[in-house]
Amino acid sequence: METALSKALGDVSLHQVEENEEGVLEVLIASIAEMLEKEPNLLLSSMYRMDIDERKILQILNTHSENDIPTEFAKLVLERQRVALQTRTKFPQKKISDPEASF
Repeated sequence: METALSKALGDVSLHQVEENEEGVLEVLIASIAEMLEKEPNLLLSSMYRMDIDERKILQILNTHSENDIPTEFAKLVLERQRVALQTRTKFPQKKISDPEASF
């Protein structure tokens, strides 16, 4: 099931994030605000699957106003995606060349 958050992230590359961080952040904020309103459990589940630190999520929920939460969550998501993209760039996966392993 594709969430509004995963649609917003799409196949964002590290270069796109660095070149247009504000634009990517705006899209994330809108998607997160929508999910907070319509599907808060799905949003939190998605953030958990992205391996975003639960303590940071709870801190934002406990210390920020309702209007600021989408922006703060978007910043967490963007930072986590940045780290994940840097890791993938640094440690690329080799494609499986075994014809029996392909589907």
